[in-house]
Amino acid sequence: GSRACVGGALAECVPDVTPPDEVCEGTEDEDCDGVDNDCDGVVDGFTRACGTSMGLCTVGTETCTGGVFGACSGAGASTEVCDAARADEDCDGASNEGCACDDGDTRACGTCAGAIETCDLSGTWGACSRTPATETCDATDEDCDGTTDEGTTCGMCTQVNNGSRSYLFCFDIQRSWSGARAYCQMFGYDLATVEDATENNWLNSQERSLFRNNELWWYGGTDAAMEGTWVWAPTGMTATYFDWEGGGEPDNGASENCLSNENRANPEWNSDDCTSDRYFVCEAQGS
Repeated sequence: GSRACVGGALAECVPDVTPPDEVCEGTEDEDCDGVDNDCDGVVDGFTRACGTSMGLCTVGTETCTGGVFGACSGAGASTEVCDAARADEDCDGASNEGCACDDGDTRACGTCAGAIETCDLSGTWGACSRTPATETCDATDEDCDGTTDEGTTCGMCTQVNNGSRSYLFCFDIQRSWSGARAYCQMFGYDLATVEDATENNWLNSQERSLFRNNELWWYGGTDAAMEGTWVWAPTGMTATYFDWEGGGEPDNGASENCLSNENRANPEWNSDDCTSDRYFVCEAQGS
């Protein structure tokens, strides 16, 4: 305010009751600047809403003291984690962004039967667990040694490994092509697929060693869906390797839609009648 000099003496102070930028009505006119803007005798000391209600955040209040707003009483954002509840910790409207998996998720891993890896809160898959068990004929690696079904008894078939790949040679039983597939599938296998000459030669050598020379063996090839287009039924893949009799088989018409191998001095494949009973070779497709 101000006071005037009257008759050689200062008069009583006359306060200036009109703030330059405010209307003195209440705290709505107060600024958080350490000044009593609304002329109520109180400097700051008021509160306002803060925060957000998105995700795990909650709205709260913050108090102005000495020209500075204090901490918000509501729950604020935190680092996003890859939780199974898929909560939005960082309050951005999305959950578990950037996560390859959710905490506690599991998936199969490796070649060992029953082996799993578990996801953690960072969204990262952990180490593959290995719990060895006794090997059985089921096209899996229970004892965790990298091979499948070794030393087991598989119905009327002999189990043989070629590296990590497992096969059943069924030379004590004959079935139609579809019957042979069904028998293989009882043990988790399917009819053999032949990818190249190396595998083909190995299969022939095993068939001969099992005393079934000059016999016909079912493999998994068929052109039943489209005449002349041979596919491997267990995988649905079009065949790219062939060992046809005379180099140009099949030539026996639409009645012979299944692939058999004639194991003789010079083994060759045949297009064969699918209803005929043959010996057969099963392969564990996942091995």
